Amino acid sequence: MPRTSLGVEGRSIEFIRCSSGALLTVQESRGLPDEITVEIKGTSSQVQAAQQLIQLCLPMEQKKPIYTE
Repeated sequence: MPRTSLGVEGRSIEFIRCSSGALLTVQESRGLPDEITVEIKGTSSQVQAAQQLIQLCLPMEQKKPIYTE
């Protein structure tokens, strides 16, 4: 798993998975080593909870829009 601001050794990601019930997949963005993509799957309430928790975990300067399908 790529190094992220979402926790040492993925602890925050695991917390978000457990708390929200959503499935999160983290991938390093191609050509952008300092950026990651987090794919969130689950019910609409699980996805929304995961998005909110991710936003809370990120430092203010790293927050970018979350896109949903």
